[in-house]
Amino acid sequence: MTVCWARLILKGTDYGIHAFLIHLRDSRGDVLPGVSVKDCGHKMGVNGVDNGRFWFRNVRVPKTALLNKFADVTDSADYISPVKDSDARFGLHMSWSPSIFFSDMMVLMFFVRVSKRHAL
Repeated sequence: MTVCWARLILKGTDYGIHAFLIHLRDSRGDVLPGVSVKDCGHKMGVNGVDNGRFWFRNVRVPKTALLNKFADVTDSADYISPVKDSDARFGLHMSWSPSIFFSDMMVLMFFVRVSKRHAL
């Protein structure tokens, strides 16, 4: 399972980029139809993190997969959102990105400090 950023298209109308919680594999661990998965392979550092790429071809997901804090889809496939501007809505979705960046920087600073301490 992964969080995927993808276009939300309803009744032929594109409502822009939204976040979805998507199953990539079935209960046996096999990749689902229409899903392709590729491992990023060996990385310089942080090899304990399993990074990969995935892409979809003609995959439909249920409306329950939409992470719907800022927008939702009704049972009749109508789009609703209290935020009318699509750019502002996307900005709200991405508002947590700086915190990830800064937490990564804190981890990096810690590793540099430990490395310097043990190298001297």
